[in-house]
Amino acid sequence: MYWRKNPETGKHEYVPSQRKKKREEKFNEILREMCENQKPGETFTLKEIGEAIGVSKEAIRIIERSALRKLRKNLAMDLGLEDVDIVQILKMLDDQKSIDILPA
Repeated sequence: MYWRKNPETGKHEYVPSQRKKKREEKFNEILREMCENQKPGETFTLKEIGEAIGVSKEAIRIIERSALRKLRKNLAMDLGLEDVDIVQILKMLDDQKSIDILPA
């Protein structure tokens, strides 16, 4: 797995390994099915998602946190904040503190 810059769009992309890609496809398929069958106002707990996929609720929590970090990192890269300390940005975002680092 690694990040690369797409020459067509200029955006950074996450490139998973083949094994991880297959696992993510299955994970996404199960989640898509759950969402399609979801009733209005219905929510799923971490435990319910974990049981559907075959992992613990803690594993789902870790996946969720990892996905949010990747989204935040991608956003920072897309905003041209590669030179800013990404660890500091992620910590501030995790703590939900306001930060003023956008270019003028």
